[in-house]
Amino acid sequence: CGKPCADQCASKCEGCPLGAAGCVLTEDVIFFPASPEFIVTEKPKSKQKRADRKKAGRRAGPTRREMELAIENARLEATLEATESAFEMYGEFFEAKQESTESLAEMQIQVLGERMEMLEELAELKAENATRAAQLEMLEGIVELQSENATLAAQLELLEKHAALASEMAKLQARNEQLTQQLEAIQRQPSSNVQLSTHSEPVLKPERIELKAKPPAVGKPVGKPASKIETRY
Repeated sequence: CGKPCADQCASKCEGCPLGAAGCVLTEDVIFFPASPEFIVTEKPKSKQKRADRKKAGRRAGPTRREMELAIENARLEATLEATESAFEMYGEFFEAKQESTESLAEMQIQVLGERMEMLEELAELKAENATRAAQLEMLEGIVELQSENATLAAQLELLEKHAALASEMAKLQARNEQLTQQLEAIQRQPSSNVQLSTHSEPVLKPERIELKAKPPAVGKPVGKPASKIETRY
């Protein structure tokens, strides 16, 4: 029938009186794998006539399908032979490889052990590096804090000096205002007997002292009054 399952059905065609050249199996044939018998259903007249014409016009000898199957069979046989030789080569290769597997496994185990040691050392170095990086960050933070602390201390010292100067200036301003008020009070009073007083200096009062003149010498005329008044502080 030309279907892919024809190869499977070929083994069931043994004993068929029609043979390979006269096979008329079509879609209308129902095959039961459990039995080598075929049940041919009734075909329409048009299909039956067409099948009869095909049967009558079919030439003797192998058909195209048979030739294709023969070619495919030869190709499969060649492939099978090549596969068998390849399997033989692979068998020899695996035998040789199996002999060297033990030594190779020992070498691999040794290499893996060395790699494990290197990985452990690398992990230790990474941990130490992380610790040093953290310490470095802490030191940088400490240096920054010390610098900031020094700056704040200098600013605080300047502020203290400024506060001391401000306090001294306030005292001087108060003293200046007090002296200014006293000066204005003195200027408002024309008398010379004004008492100038401060919070810390004693009050000086005028004292009148009468000085008597010495008697004139003998033979000298008197050129000045007999007495004069002098004011002292």
